[in-house]
Amino acid sequence: MLPGERRRWHTAKPPKKWESGDRIFCWESGARRMVGLAELVAPDAGQNEKGETLFEVRYLTRRFAVMPTIEELRQVPVVENASFLKSGPATTVLKLSHEQGEALYQFLSVKNPDCARIWPDIAAELPAHLLPDLDGDFSALEGASSRVDHLRRERSRELVDRKKHAVLMATNRLECEVCGFDFAGVYGPRGSNFCEVHHLKPLSDVHSEVETRLQDLAIVCSNCHRMLHREPWTDIPGLRASLQDS
Repeated sequence: MLPGERRRWHTAKPPKKWESGDRIFCWESGARRMVGLAELVAPDAGQNEKGETLFEVRYLTRRFAVMPTIEELRQVPVVENASFLKSGPATTVLKLSHEQGEALYQFLSVKNPDCARIWPDIAAELPAHLLPDLDGDFSALEGASSRVDHLRRERSRELVDRKKHAVLMATNRLECEVCGFDFAGVYGPRGSNFCEVHHLKPLSDVHSEVETRLQDLAIVCSNCHRMLHREPWTDIPGLRASLQDS
């Protein structure tokens, strides 16, 4: 589960009204816990051999560092009445009310601060009256290893490092090619040598190994990188133009 990765899911009972861009909370049915955030890319991607509806999603987060269980979520007011918490159903899609979705997202943001920037139109803080009354002495076993199988396009770490080195040698800074943000300029030594590297041709569009050169990569900040990969996808000149028009 990686940000930007696309996967096809299936459901026997698709919602009557859903559309691209709808927000998705990813639920792990076996462990009955919330594991990540995604968005709907294609609500109707055909059917599988069982006649179930296929739909495509794009992950917005990695697996949460803290994955709230069904027991924890049942203690959050508003969310406690959500249909998916009644039995922890599997392989299905269930709709949340606007209020339930906001409360769930706010609760997840409290547990996993990194996901608070995913949907900035929703306040990141959960109101005090919606905080669950959890046992302060709660503990859990951690550190067990598990195997997770998935298909993803391999990216060259050496190529990324060489791109950053080449830009530093030429300009002495890693400045976002869209907005001009420089992590070192804002955060000092903590931001030194930090940036994200964007593939000008998304690897998700290729079906086999391809040769990537340094000129096929761009230096970008985290915000612009997310905007470049947000549906509908755009390129650096297009995103730069939208930034200038804002």
